[in-house]
Amino acid sequence: SFAAGVGYGVPVRALRGVTTPFGEFDLRGDSRRARTGLRFANSGGAGAASVELAGERLTRAGRDPDHRIALTGRLRF
Repeated sequence: SFAAGVGYGVPVRALRGVTTPFGEFDLRGDSRRARTGLRFANSGGAGAASVELAGERLTRAGRDPDHRIALTGRLRF
């Protein structure tokens, strides 16, 4: 198997956080997964939050590829 990812965080001072465009690739056996998207996370502490918007393509041998769009949020308190 092989997995790789890349991202670069850009500070957003007005929102006290970091925006990170990213890309990921995962190869396992006969399946391939590629993701790309954008994450935002505010500074830690009470009320820490993060949001991720990502598009994904999953390919498996003998099957049509799956395409997904996901919006994920997290809130710590």
